[in-house]
Amino acid sequence: MHPMSRLQSVDFFRVLAIVAVIAIHTQPFSDGELGDELDASVVANQVARFAVPFFFILAGFFWGRKVEEARGAFAPTISTIKKLAIVFAAWSLIYLLPFNIVAALEHGPLGPVKSVYWNISGALADPVDTLLRGTQYHLWFLPALISSFATASIFVYYRKQSLLALTACLFFVIALLGSSYKTTPLGLAGSFDFTYGPFFSLIFFVTGYFLHIRQPTRLWLPVGVTSAVLGVLLHSLEVYWLNSAWQASLAPAYVLGTYFFGLGIALIALSNRSMFNVGMTSSVGPLVLGIYASHIIFVELLEPLDVLWRGDVLWSVSYVGLVFYLSLLLARQLAKYPRTKILVS
Repeated sequence: MHPMSRLQSVDFFRVLAIVAVIAIHTQPFSDGELGDELDASVVANQVARFAVPFFFILAGFFWGRKVEEARGAFAPTISTIKKLAIVFAAWSLIYLLPFNIVAALEHGPLGPVKSVYWNISGALADPVDTLLRGTQYHLWFLPALISSFATASIFVYYRKQSLLALTACLFFVIALLGSSYKTTPLGLAGSFDFTYGPFFSLIFFVTGYFLHIRQPTRLWLPVGVTSAVLGVLLHSLEVYWLNSAWQASLAPAYVLGTYFFGLGIALIALSNRSMFNVGMTSSVGPLVLGIYASHIIFVELLEPLDVLWRGDVLWSVSYVGLVFYLSLLLARQLAKYPRTKILVS
């Protein structure tokens, strides 16, 4: 969701990716616990898993260009981190409010007030977790992205790019062993969530940084398609093996194949082919940050309807569409005013 120069093909895939993120959080076609058995909800969830790696890769790609233009790593990094920190802090405050009013009122007429108090108490009870995740589960992306900016800038400043790549790979292996591969004999024990910080984000960010060195060509499209297809196949085989051999979830956030899946989609987007130049996405693309930040408001607002119609195919599709549309409307409204524009673009 990091701001970037306008490429219509990139905007098209950014919109596609944010819809995928919304699908992950609304869990379409699911009427039970996601990941217990192979069904349409698991397929939808896993197909959408390219989205977050894609956003990290693009952030690294365009950061690399800014570093090159500025002839220094720290100046563009500091300005970007400041903006992301403001966005993170502001939305963390916003999400102290309860948006599922029906659930809040179950605690009586003062239920919404109680919910705010409980949310504040929860945030203060574990300040480290709050700094790494924010006050709503999806906000983890921002501190993870900030950590990648900060880490990469230090290595690049000292011209240790090879060591940066090695560190990113090491973090990625540790994150896999502590999450999707946790149930295997090589798995890492403990309760730490490795989606936090640079463990997963850095490998994708660094990949984007190294991609910026090469000028995109027409070959990026077939290479991207090949990488995405092979990534999906590897991702699927890993998930099947982990589940059948070690009873792991059928809906993990990341496995090794997810890297190639996300890389492939990023290469396709950066190929800048005219077939992906869809006019309407060029106006939506700049607001993807706002859609991302605000969409959980509408996930929670519409949750009472989801409880009624969960598992219904028509509702599953409508839920994703409604959350996207309402988030876009809010982002557009906030973008009109200088004081709130920073929160959405």
